[in-house]
Amino acid sequence: VTGLIAASIENVSVAAAAVTDHHPAFVSTDRVSRPATRLSWKTSRRRQRPFDNLALKNRNGILCGGVPLLQMAGSGASAEGTEELRRSFVSSIKSKNLAGMVSNDGNGDDICIDFGDEPNLVAVTGETGSGKSVLIAKVASLVSGGPASPTMVPSSASEAIVEMTIHLAEPHLSMVESACRAVGVDASKLLAQDPGGLSAKLILQRTLTLQPTKLSAGKPRLKSACQVNGKAVTLKAMKAIAGPLLTIVDAAAAASALSRPNSRLSVMDTAVPTSIKAEALRTKTAYRKARRHREALEQELNSQVLPPSYSHSDDPNEEAIEMLRHWVDELDAFEERMVKFQDFAVGGSISSNDRAIGSAQLSETLQRFRSASWFDYTSEKQTNGGSAPSTAASEFYTQLLDLREVVKDMDVQLQAAVSARDTLSAISLPDSAVTALERARNHLFDATGGQVGSIKDSTGQDIFSAAAEDAHERLNTVEIALSDCVKSLEDSNKGLIATLERMVDSIGVSLEDIDAIIADWNALSRKHAISPFSLPSCHKALRSELDGSVEARLMLPKAKATEEAALEEYEFACAKLTASRQENCARLSKAVTDRLPSLGILSQFEARLNASVQSCTDPGAFGEGSGLGIDTVDFFLQHQTSNDEGELTGGRDTARGGKLENIGSAGEKARILLAIETELPGSVGALCKSGVPTLANGDGDEGVDAEVQGGTKSVAVIYDEIDSHVGGRAAVAMAKLLVDQTRPLSQDGRISGSGGQVICITHSPSVAAVADRHVVIQKANTDKLLIGTNPVHAALVDGDLREEELGRMCGGDLAREEALQFAAALLRDGELQKSPQ
Repeated sequence: VTGLIAASIENVSVAAAAVTDHHPAFVSTDRVSRPATRLSWKTSRRRQRPFDNLALKNRNGILCGGVPLLQMAGSGASAEGTEELRRSFVSSIKSKNLAGMVSNDGNGDDICIDFGDEPNLVAVTGETGSGKSVLIAKVASLVSGGPASPTMVPSSASEAIVEMTIHLAEPHLSMVESACRAVGVDASKLLAQDPGGLSAKLILQRTLTLQPTKLSAGKPRLKSACQVNGKAVTLKAMKAIAGPLLTIVDAAAAASALSRPNSRLSVMDTAVPTSIKAEALRTKTAYRKARRHREALEQELNSQVLPPSYSHSDDPNEEAIEMLRHWVDELDAFEERMVKFQDFAVGGSISSNDRAIGSAQLSETLQRFRSASWFDYTSEKQTNGGSAPSTAASEFYTQLLDLREVVKDMDVQLQAAVSARDTLSAISLPDSAVTALERARNHLFDATGGQVGSIKDSTGQDIFSAAAEDAHERLNTVEIALSDCVKSLEDSNKGLIATLERMVDSIGVSLEDIDAIIADWNALSRKHAISPFSLPSCHKALRSELDGSVEARLMLPKAKATEEAALEEYEFACAKLTASRQENCARLSKAVTDRLPSLGILSQFEARLNASVQSCTDPGAFGEGSGLGIDTVDFFLQHQTSNDEGELTGGRDTARGGKLENIGSAGEKARILLAIETELPGSVGALCKSGVPTLANGDGDEGVDAEVQGGTKSVAVIYDEIDSHVGGRAAVAMAKLLVDQTRPLSQDGRISGSGGQVICITHSPSVAAVADRHVVIQKANTDKLLIGTNPVHAALVDGDLREEELGRMCGGDLAREEALQFAAALLRDGELQKSPQ
């Protein structure tokens, strides 16, 4: 043993192979390190506080609290261990400047927590406020795409970096590859697999950066940069890749998850065979497709616009056929007339020199009218993807009305310009400017008549005559200006009247022509008792009736038969799913109830399935965003009475209690959650991550694999003080549950790899004593603190260091010798609990 310790310092791989052979399930250095350190620590316990000189050298993998760390090399510690123990696990967590936390081990600011080689149960302990949840749970949340806030980055640092290393094996390796394909990432370039292709290492890194805003008073923006194995990916891709690999649970999350119906149903579905869930999802998708197809055909038939006087018949007589032919011929002729009218209307063009008001509007209106067609529907272009709408408004008629309004406006403008010219120059108009000017001359002549030369100044000049001549000259100036204005209006090139005339002539049709077309259109609409906007739709429907080629009517019987068959298959699949859920509820109720006494809960747990609470034809059972199946499940906690011998008596009818989310305390919910996870591995992940089941591509089947693999456990479940409301015997029982969750299931004497990793942030010495790895996080005792930083120690401990920590957890600074003895007893009992039963 001493030789192995010395060899590990120089050659880690040699030591790893030797120790792995010694204990194939996990690498434990507890028995190796304890004899070498017992004496020195025994003599120093009274005068030295634990961890004062704790050194952390995880970055080189040599020493951590006096314990050799065996780093993973490639895919496993040894060839023998790789064959037998290949499964996924989190091997290390790193952070820098997260919430101001930096390392105080002298090796830089990076805090590195190395869990070693394939740890099953990892306990993370430390004083309250030391940063356990931030360094473990928050880092896990961030690297799996969780939300971040600016408070995670201290003001004194420009960025914070978090990193997690995960070793992947099946089935998680396939899950990651599938997630990469879903987000468009090349998994072969992203994952560095071992030579055999059976495992890979996944290094998740996320950098949070604070960037100042342009406004001086504005808050800085938080930006994320994500990397997977050194390659940049989007936050969405990181969440898709890493999200399913990690499950983070605390007491509040457990209580909240247990209150969600979809979450409870997801718990039961973890034990439902994958084939049953896949069949239910496949048949639900098929039924939804068939139903939508039938509804679309019926909508198309209902949207057909037919005259009220016409009724469809599968065997029409000759008179009905003749009437249909007459209607169709009449509407065909009108359609041809409309096409010719359209050609005439848009035949001209507006000169680039014509910039009068309204020319741009006229050009746009003509363009829209040119692009409109007889069977053009506004509703079809905007909704239903081109299928027949329930109310089809003719785009052609709409553009025709718009054209009429523009032409009418142009006529009004032209008439206004002609009126302006006539008001200026028409002698025949009594109120024209020329007539007014002539009247002014006459009045001026009358004003000077008989008085010429009668008024002179001191020099002898005739004042009256000069004034009259000046007035006449000014009237001449006004007459010339009026003449120039009239010439400007009548100019054949640039005049307003000529420009407006050219614009009206460019349309090709007059307002009277448009009104005549609209009148005939309305007359046909009144004849068939329909809206003018529906005339083209009526034409199309009548033509289909005459030809006997109403495609929707021909396809509808087959669509109904397909829907009925799909519904029958879906109902059968739902019945199988309900039966499996019912069986799981009964098994889970008994198993959890049997565990409750040891957890300090003298009650009966019942998972009650409310089967077939809705029909398969309800939108909540088959529509987009609907759940799987037609059931709901409730968790009940029944408080029963006991007889004189202390045995529980009574059943559901005599028990007192109610739904777990209503009457259960936070501690009871946490304990029951652990019991459920122990009986149904993977249920915690389903409970905390469940949402409404969805398909990857809406109606496609590519999402089936992602939907039905809910039973696959996460690589690691991180419990953030899940035992915070528990103590005494219940805490011991919870520790045993955590051990059971990590225990690999045995099949034919071989490890199947279905046991998962558990990382538990805890204040319970009972939980910490049964852990395979024990990490201590402690605030540094230093007076030289930089503003915005929080130095911490993070170390993997074993041997006497572990006893010291357990003693602190039991009694703090009180009765330290007795606490250390009790800690040693806890460790011995923990080894017994970890041994196979």
